[in-house]
Amino acid sequence: MTKISKEQQKLLEKHINEAVKDFGWHRKSGTVYKVIGENFVHANYIIINSQKMVFDVWIKKYIYDDLFWTIMNMEENINRSESLRAIAAFKSPSILIEDSSFDLADNIQELAKRFMNTIIAAVRNFTEKYDVAEYILDNKKSAGFFYNGEVLKCIVHIDRQEYSYAEEIARKSIENGDHDGGFENRGRGFFDFLLSYIKKGRKKDRFIKSIDTKYHDNKNKKKGIIGRFFTSPKKQNIFSGDRVDFYWESAVDEYCKIYNKKIQDINLRNISENEENIIWEYAGNHIAFFLTWIIKNGFCNDELADEENINLLMDERISGTDFLINSCDGKLLRSYISDTIVDFVDMYYDNRYFDDYCLFIERDIKGVVLGTRFSWEIYHKFEVVIDNAYKEYQQGNRK
Repeated sequence: MTKISKEQQKLLEKHINEAVKDFGWHRKSGTVYKVIGENFVHANYIIINSQKMVFDVWIKKYIYDDLFWTIMNMEENINRSESLRAIAAFKSPSILIEDSSFDLADNIQELAKRFMNTIIAAVRNFTEKYDVAEYILDNKKSAGFFYNGEVLKCIVHIDRQEYSYAEEIARKSIENGDHDGGFENRGRGFFDFLLSYIKKGRKKDRFIKSIDTKYHDNKNKKKGIIGRFFTSPKKQNIFSGDRVDFYWESAVDEYCKIYNKKIQDINLRNISENEENIIWEYAGNHIAFFLTWIIKNGFCNDELADEENINLLMDERISGTDFLINSCDGKLLRSYISDTIVDFVDMYYDNRYFDDYCLFIERDIKGVVLGTRFSWEIYHKFEVVIDNAYKEYQQGNRK
């Protein structure tokens, strides 16, 4: 068996780096990776005793990491370097599709090309035979995955909006004493986070489905918008974030009703830029109102580093929706919120904010929920609602 020198080993690393670039891949230390269609592929390699190159190849859908980080309350990772999807300790599990090794030969340059060709062939052979999601769900064993295959199956079900199946896996795992599936964040395991995520998603579904219904009974109407929450701090949720694309389809429905359009005629390929912008404004107005209130009151973290647009927002020269879409990628993340009010947001946003927003839009301005665009006039009327909620929260904490 050929044993290469340290100089040859350095030369091999150089040729691997060149081959990675030639094939349009990326490299981070002993890992190469690439986005291929809707999939993310990564391969790890190591040189053993200067005699053998051992490597494995993994695949998953690109979106699985986004879902994993969202579930685990780590959404800030979504927009960071793509290498995290390959090398981070906390990322979605993947499927092992190749596990191989080469004896090191004298022709170092050819070995680097052979390494890359083997990876590409493994990916092609797998994707020609299997759909990633179906393969994961059909696989009866957890072997072949990073950590716990049940975690990956849950992510697949969430991606397919099969929440009851994911919930069943999570509950069975917890009953068997497994709360984390190999992943823990701030003392909570993956399956605990998942159950909270599903509960929150169902609450959003109820919000969306209740657009054309009354939101409050007579008793609540008499009490007004505020004064109906903060009864049990022990029952509060943990706010992880909200995002505009959650509400796109419902906003399309409202747009079609308002402008007398057919839903089947609305997709991103055949609508104008103006139409698309209106729909995004419909979908994100309630998030934009809350984000604007946070920024206007000085409750944002340094992670919101777009100082120029923050100043424009403070001067009301751009809308809250403009800032949400262009500066925050349509997302309101926990990491954007200062520690000063994060407990208030935990207690308010997922519990009563939607109710307050819906009641205000329908009752006070006679508008349409998920059919209202941002305006500073409407915002200034609504900010009083959040102000009063925050005052009540402060008063409750002082008792």
